[in-house]
Amino acid sequence: MLGGSANAAAPGWTITTIETIELGGRPSIAVDSNDDLHVSYSYNWWNTAELRYATNKSGTWDITMLDDDENAGGYSSIAVDPNDKIHISYSRFKDSGSGGGQIRYITNRLGPWDMQKVVEGEEGPVEIMLENTSIAVDAVGRPHIVWRGKYATTPALGSGFTTMVFDTVHLHPTHPSIDLDASGRVHISHYDGGGLTEYLWYTTNVTGGWGAHIADDGDGDKVGRDSEIVVDSSGKVHIAYYDYSNGDLKYATNASGTWTTQTIEGYYAVGEDCDIAVDSNDRVHISYYDHSFSALKYATNRAGGWVITQVDNSGFVGYNSAIALDSMDNVHIVYKDITQDTLQYAFWENPHTPVEVSLLSPNGGELATNTPVNIPWSSSGYSTMTDVKLEYSTDNGSTWTTIIASWPNYGIYPWTTPATPEYSDGFMIRVSDALDGEPSDTNDTPIELYRQANITLYSPAAGDQWPAGTTQSIEWTSSWVRTKDAFSTVCIDLSLDGGTTWQELGSRSECSQGIRYGFDYRVPAGHRDNCRVRARNSDASVSVVSDVFTMGGSIVIAPILILLQ
Repeated sequence: MLGGSANAAAPGWTITTIETIELGGRPSIAVDSNDDLHVSYSYNWWNTAELRYATNKSGTWDITMLDDDENAGGYSSIAVDPNDKIHISYSRFKDSGSGGGQIRYITNRLGPWDMQKVVEGEEGPVEIMLENTSIAVDAVGRPHIVWRGKYATTPALGSGFTTMVFDTVHLHPTHPSIDLDASGRVHISHYDGGGLTEYLWYTTNVTGGWGAHIADDGDGDKVGRDSEIVVDSSGKVHIAYYDYSNGDLKYATNASGTWTTQTIEGYYAVGEDCDIAVDSNDRVHISYYDHSFSALKYATNRAGGWVITQVDNSGFVGYNSAIALDSMDNVHIVYKDITQDTLQYAFWENPHTPVEVSLLSPNGGELATNTPVNIPWSSSGYSTMTDVKLEYSTDNGSTWTTIIASWPNYGIYPWTTPATPEYSDGFMIRVSDALDGEPSDTNDTPIELYRQANITLYSPAAGDQWPAGTTQSIEWTSSWVRTKDAFSTVCIDLSLDGGTTWQELGSRSECSQGIRYGFDYRVPAGHRDNCRVRARNSDASVSVVSDVFTMGGSIVIAPILILLQ
């Protein structure tokens, strides 16, 4: 069987029909390494309620019936393993005359489809009837399945399931969702439905044992229904869920190290049937149902703040949405259209606006060595770079020296220019993506790097004491690397108040660089203990100030011992 008729959609989105589902629904979607789509869902709910599977590997939707046992196919969840094999968990619910309820698992890992019963019959105080299931597959292809407070996995690939209770505290831990991090550790979001704490809970085994944490207590409201979880490339957790008390779509994350929550859209009955995914930059994408307008909506923070799109409002649409992203960060959503009784597929192609980075300054001109400067830059495009690399070159880009290998893309970096070389007319700065070096940008024209002209003062030194009536030598050398910075006259100033006010003592002309010169000064009477000397060129563009020294007081004559015979 094939599907594929097109429907109207929001700008940038394409919507097609996979098939008429005869009151079925509850789809789940996954993407394989070839960016082919795989969808599980129920069909003919009030009759056989069978489990079906659809894929577009051939270019159109090919549909397969996987389990037509009566009342099978409820609340399925699908995952793809590293070998692109399909794994699906689902529930066969119990009603009068249909036998005991079961959690089931089906896979084509070995070729043909093979179904296993994970568990059946009563599970604690509640029989398996219509259970939300969620599945994730680890790096070796082992399935991990959760449903009402329970967790099951296969100890070895291909072995039978072992089951445990991941939540022993709450009576009704419903709406569970599971994901695995890069190390294969389990992360579960769930809701304590019908208990005293109707919160959003997060349970994990990252420390070895199982631990439960409150992700959102709702401040007394009922929050956490329809929760869906995803773990990003850094092991941070993101959860989308429904605030039942206020009718809001909410989002929780521990990306900062502690749990933070926010309302993405707050309006009457918006956020049910939500699902969540992250892209290659760990940006969040959420699909959900807006009950107020009977519409499918999509929210993302891929560009920074949350942007909400009404994808489809052509009737009663958007029920049971599920979302996945492919390797190009294209968005794929499957959902139910109640008006047409169809399973719908919505697609948004990432425009992939090229990421660009621009060095704002310095952009030509000149820079002094060993001087604090800020390096500002800007970046744009679909996926803003997470981190940048900064480098400099003193030979017009032939070789590069790293300033910092990875710095958050904040748009500015405080830096001190290198002390060497003393001069370069081919100085460059480069900013690039820290991940792979592209994109990158350098200053438009070469920068002249130079050591500033300077005067080195040798006398007076810190703490010197110049007695009144003595002649003291104020000594210095001068230096420069550029001819235009040269100067031959050095002026000498004196301050008696620590440098607040100055009086010129005199000057010396025809000074050459690198030669030590002196200026004789006769120390006057009177005591001063906060003195400084300044040596400068004529326009004071180059100057140096001494440390504090003392002037005044009597000349101390050492006592002489006379022996009388």
